[in-house]
Amino acid sequence: MARILLLDDNDALRSLFCRCLHKAGHEVFDAADGQVGSRLYHEQAPDLVICDLYMPNKDGLELIRELAGLGEARIIAMSGDGLPGFGSLLPIARTFGAAVVLQKPIDEPTLLSAVETVLTGSPPSR
Repeated sequence: MARILLLDDNDALRSLFCRCLHKAGHEVFDAADGQVGSRLYHEQAPDLVICDLYMPNKDGLELIRELAGLGEARIIAMSGDGLPGFGSLLPIARTFGAAVVLQKPIDEPTLLSAVETVLTGSPPSR
C-alpha cells in the first residue's frame, strides 16, 4: 500500500490512527510536531502526509505550505478547534495545498476513506 507520514501532537490519537493505517496495510511514520515531521518527510519520502494544524515547533499550516511548495506532496489536514475569534483554519489549509481537510473527531472509516481518496485521486468505491 502507501507510505504515510502522520503528524499530531495528541499521542493517543496518533497511536490510534497509526494502528488503523497499519491494519489497512500502510507503512506509517509518525511525529508529534511539524519540525520532526518536516525532517521525516525528507528522509522517508512518504506517499501521503496526514497533518494536524496545531502542533508545537512548526504548526501544520507552516508545514503544509512548505511541503506543497515542493510540488509533489499529497496532504490531508485535520483539526479539532478553531482559534477563538478566527474560526477554523481548515479552509486555509486547503488553499495552502491540502487535498482533503477533516474536522476532528475523525472516525476510522472517515480517515481511511480520505486516505483512499487522496491516494487514488477519486472517491472510494462503496
